[in-house]
Amino acid sequence: MMVPAAVLLLLHAAVSAESPAPNVTLFPGVNNVDGRAAYRADKGVVVFLGSFETLQACETACLSFRRGGNLCRSFAWHQADMVDPNPQSFRTLCYGVTDTSFRQRPETNVTSGIVHWPPPRCSSDDDCSLNGRCAAATGKCSCLAAWSGPRCAILNLEPAEKGAGLHAPHSPTNTSSSWGGSVGYDEQSARWQMFAAEMVRSLPPAHSRPDPAALPLRAPAGEQLRYRLLGDQQPRRSCIQ
Repeated sequence: MMVPAAVLLLLHAAVSAESPAPNVTLFPGVNNVDGRAAYRADKGVVVFLGSFETLQACETACLSFRRGGNLCRSFAWHQADMVDPNPQSFRTLCYGVTDTSFRQRPETNVTSGIVHWPPPRCSSDDDCSLNGRCAAATGKCSCLAAWSGPRCAILNLEPAEKGAGLHAPHSPTNTSSSWGGSVGYDEQSARWQMFAAEMVRSLPPAHSRPDPAALPLRAPAGEQLRYRLLGDQQPRRSCIQ
């Protein structure tokens, strides 16, 4: 079926009006594709976009890239004044990256950029991580109070005090680390309590039960709490058999 050119132009204009242009953050002196770009060829998620005399031309090539549903998420341009003694010189070569990886490798005469594409329209509450409602009229998520972000996937946490995490002063070599943690309010003691897993040297999780005074939390009244270690709840065991 043939569609009149005028209709195609009108459709294009409508899509452009609904799709805001992406923002680009530039990183001068950074090579995002160092060690993972092939000479004038594609390699994995790194695609060769062409040879350009200007940064603007390389950025435009990245924004115009479409292949198999993939977008150009970041790019790297080897500047025209780049000095490269290699016979296969990367001078003026432009590469795009189709995933969200970004390597901040310092290199003079190379500029990289990250493309911040606007999120696609939501079609149901599933697209809002079930933490908000999808507004059909706008295609945007309206998040519950505890969540934020274009897909309602970011928790609205209170700001934490730097250095207030659970450290391991009880460890002679201070090589302990902890992760995870389930927090609950204990009405009997009127305190917040946490069960966390801890790795001590090469030993696997010893479950500890800190209580208010080394991981920052916000109490209902607004005061910031810290957790202190109470002791192991389960015996430590080795992961080396």
